[in-house]
Amino acid sequence: MTPNSIANSKQTMTSRWSSLLRYFSSTRGSSGPVAVRVDYAPGAGRGVFAVRDIAVGDLIHTADPVVAHPALASLQKACYYCLQGIKKQQKTGRLLPVTMGSANTARILSKLTPDDETGHASIFCSMSCEDSAAKVFYSIEKQADWSQLHAYCSTHGLRFPLVAKRLARMVASSATSEHVLDILTHVNLSQGIIPDEWKNERRLLLEALMSTTVAPQSFEFLTEDWYAGIIARLHLNAFRVERIDEQDAGDLLAAATASITGDSIVGTAIYILPSMYNHDCDPNVNILWPNNVTANLVARRDITAGEELRITYIDANMPCIARRSSLQQAYGFVCECDRCKEGD
Repeated sequence: MTPNSIANSKQTMTSRWSSLLRYFSSTRGSSGPVAVRVDYAPGAGRGVFAVRDIAVGDLIHTADPVVAHPALASLQKACYYCLQGIKKQQKTGRLLPVTMGSANTARILSKLTPDDETGHASIFCSMSCEDSAAKVFYSIEKQADWSQLHAYCSTHGLRFPLVAKRLARMVASSATSEHVLDILTHVNLSQGIIPDEWKNERRLLLEALMSTTVAPQSFEFLTEDWYAGIIARLHLNAFRVERIDEQDAGDLLAAATASITGDSIVGTAIYILPSMYNHDCDPNVNILWPNNVTANLVARRDITAGEELRITYIDANMPCIARRSSLQQAYGFVCECDRCKEGD
């Protein structure tokens, strides 16, 4: 997500985009390689553009996250790795994956770690997810006591420290680089001073990690500057992964209520390509999560080749004044889309 006030120069962005070509070429759309390009967007820094005509309803591309973490309220309702929904059968009491829009037979969960005082409440929807989690973060996580960090996040309504927690474990496990998010835009700290709240979050995270059997030097990257850089990028680029329960999918009122109350939020994720999309209060693209944390970018209307693809960062149903205020506070720019210019 690229606020107008934090646009980089065209030359700088061009050099950064070249490093993403391999990633973009591996991302798939509904009919082969992804049908978009990242380029300079006047007044908004970088943006995503269609390279061919796209019909309404077409799947433009999918995107897997760099890192994701379920919401604390969803720890017993979503897979700890892929965020696929989990439901309990009323008759048998078994926990089964919820597979929206798929005819696949649901499988019994491979593992359930009961909630306990260490902050563990890990459910996996399959053996594959459990194995993948063990390789990239869970082997370290299950050794630590996360109760203080989880309590802090719960008390203050925070979600970004949870994502930073998982990313730190991935770096410590050599599953990814400590610089993996460097290409993304970030909020500018006032006078370069790291907020005390962020320092405290980082302290809680480091204390939990240092309680494991992992060598301390594995966490040398986790400095205050590194943590602040991650949180600053999450503020502009993190997505709330929302999914409507199957029983509410056909009930528009229930679905809308779930979205407003936050019950539809199953976690937070950060992506590379979707983070390049700019905002519009009348977007031509929806970002959806029909099954799990894999994002689906779908055309809301017919799109012509060369047209910029835009999503909405906020609830576009709000009045114009509320939308503009929300965007300025959260992302640092005044929206100048057609709807806002017309006062709609």
